[in-house]
Amino acid sequence: MSQYVVREFNPDQDRENLLAFWKEERPEWDHSRLDWLLKFNGYNHSRIWLLSKDDATAKVLGCASIFMREFIINGENILGGVNCDFFVSKQHRTLGPSMMLMKTIVQEYPQHGAQFLLAYPNKKAISSVKRCEYHEVGEMKRMVKVLNFGYIITPKIANKPFCKIIIPLVNFLFKALSIDFWHQILPRGKQITITTNAPGLVFEKQTFTKMESGVAGKYNDEFVHWRYLDQKHPTTNHVLFFKQEKNVIGFISTIILDNSIMVEDIMLTDSSFVLAVMVSLINYAREMQFSSVTIGMMENSFYFNFLERCGFIMRENSRKVLIHCHDPELQIKLLLEKKWWLTDGDVDI
Repeated sequence: MSQYVVREFNPDQDRENLLAFWKEERPEWDHSRLDWLLKFNGYNHSRIWLLSKDDATAKVLGCASIFMREFIINGENILGGVNCDFFVSKQHRTLGPSMMLMKTIVQEYPQHGAQFLLAYPNKKAISSVKRCEYHEVGEMKRMVKVLNFGYIITPKIANKPFCKIIIPLVNFLFKALSIDFWHQILPRGKQITITTNAPGLVFEKQTFTKMESGVAGKYNDEFVHWRYLDQKHPTTNHVLFFKQEKNVIGFISTIILDNSIMVEDIMLTDSSFVLAVMVSLINYAREMQFSSVTIGMMENSFYFNFLERCGFIMRENSRKVLIHCHDPELQIKLLLEKKWWLTDGDVDI
């Protein structure tokens, strides 16, 4: 009788096998995704596990990965592993193989330096995750501000000439009804400008407030330089700095994906700047011709009312946020101190 086996990915032996599995099962994944996992994900500690039958060199039937992120929890740097790319071939998608793959990760992740695991499972994967003693932290909501409705309308309407007429009208209508448009036309108070010239900025020992789930955490400029500007820790694709006159009042780290700005993290010197910064971000995205701005957040987030005022809408596919931790004391901190959770980009387990 054939038995399933799980092994850790070996780049020299398994690269082509994994890419072949992806091409067959998930054609949207390719070598660039694998290169990102192995080389360019920030902390360079990604791990991949493969599911096969019998022989450890057999055809890949499933895979699962973790990549590392550093979190600040009660002032302490904690390295966490983020679950991603959990996928099993349809012919083998029974509870046994899926559980074997997930349990292997749960058993082995401490060997690779991670102190806990963070997961955003979809509906199909959540049962396997919970059976492996993951605990729910809360629910992640994803809010989106659509700037170009062509990406929504065009695939649904066969008459392309009609699309060329209707899309500019729809875009203009939603822009005219948006608070960010009127803040630009009728500015209030001191104007906020955006710069990406990170290396030339001097923070002058300012304290930034990280606004997460309504709880403020204080970080000085040394941390800001290390987390966002130090090339040894490249954690984002793009950082936007917000200035009022000559003063840096905050910044937003982002990922640019599929012509959309996805917000990873927000740091401000004062929470009173939130609305003005959001308005500036939307106008910047319009000028750069991005199709949308997306922000992920925990339920009951501090940002929710500000985003609604700016015309953000909630996407239907919210995700549960779960953690696994072998250390009972750290597990309690993770479940109670929710401010550590980052507004990270889409991570699909």
